[in-house]
Amino acid sequence: MKYLITLILFVFLITSCSNETKPIRLGFNTWAGYEAVVIADKKKFFTKEGIKVEVKQYNSLPEVMQAFSEGKIDVMFSTSNEVILLANKGEKLKMALVADYSNGADVIVAQAGINSIKDLEDKKVGVIANSISNYILLKALQKSKLTESDIRVVDATEKDALAKFKEKSVSAITTWYPYSAEAIQSGGHVIFSTTQIPGQVVDVMSIRQDLIDKYPDRCKKIVSAYLKALDWFAQNPQEGMIIIADAANMSVEEMENSLKGLRLTGIKDNVAAFGTPTKKGSLYAATQTFIDFLFWKQVITISLKAEELIDPTFVWDAALSRDME
Repeated sequence: MKYLITLILFVFLITSCSNETKPIRLGFNTWAGYEAVVIADKKKFFTKEGIKVEVKQYNSLPEVMQAFSEGKIDVMFSTSNEVILLANKGEKLKMALVADYSNGADVIVAQAGINSIKDLEDKKVGVIANSISNYILLKALQKSKLTESDIRVVDATEKDALAKFKEKSVSAITTWYPYSAEAIQSGGHVIFSTTQIPGQVVDVMSIRQDLIDKYPDRCKKIVSAYLKALDWFAQNPQEGMIIIADAANMSVEEMENSLKGLRLTGIKDNVAAFGTPTKKGSLYAATQTFIDFLFWKQVITISLKAEELIDPTFVWDAALSRDME
């Protein structure tokens, strides 16, 4: 019996050590706002924090979402949309970091002669239904005291919407770079952008709840490494731009254009987003507003609460450690 207990303890210790050294799998798709994670990987910021991270790059957000759902990754970069959709399906995860805000990256481009959102009344607008882009369109309409019933929504992917715009079968499209640039080149112009709804369209890093529960220190180090990589990028923009452009298979000029409408969020912006123990930050309201939008659209069936999807402790720890340095 004594031998059996010793053997069980030995196996338990070996398994625990194995899990501790097992790489954390991090997934993201090609998007300018996420590319600083490549710097964290290439410049060994994860290694310097004492953690092993396996970085996986996917072609699209749906692929990232599927990989998370299938347990192939533990950490993901995405919009808040994917986090909400996964939570609605029963996945347990928390937003632990804001990677960027759309600050003009997402736009509504209209045909010549349409000079405002008001001018879209009874006109066709191309947009992916029930998406972040649809949400942006809704906010633009609200600001002009219109509703979706006042326009004619044409459900279309970014590529299809652009094609319809070029053939002038829609009066406007809600889109982002590079599709926005092509639409403008074909004679369109911007009548609304996310600069008019600051802080509402965000990209985030989310972590699987069981990883948070089992290894909170490793999760802290992931967040810390990413923020340090972002600091390095700010101090070394030319070298950093080459690294992330290469990873995204873009030219440096293309990457610079992609970043123009984004605000990459360092520690100060993250503290503002997550707030303090006594006052919630902007991320809570932005997330709840989008949850309510998806519930209203019947995309999700559970009326989730933003608090259930946000863990501010990692940003707080990162901020505290910097204050102590």
